[in-house]
Amino acid sequence: TRGEWSLRILLIRFKPVLLTVFAQATTWATSQGTMFESAMKTSCEMIGSCWNKEQTHVDMFIVGLAASIA
Repeated sequence: TRGEWSLRILLIRFKPVLLTVFAQATTWATSQGTMFESAMKTSCEMIGSCWNKEQTHVDMFIVGLAASIA
């Protein structure tokens, strides 16, 4: 459905943003740690709100992030 496609595209586009934020988090000063916290909070909210509706897409997003980090 259209909602599934929109979520999939959102997660695909959000992944590189998260990876960039996570990669740079250790080099930022404390004042920029809010960007990391915001990215984490947004990720958790997206995963939590979409899990029951679109578990497959969310699961693929989590696995993709884990594979990129490992």
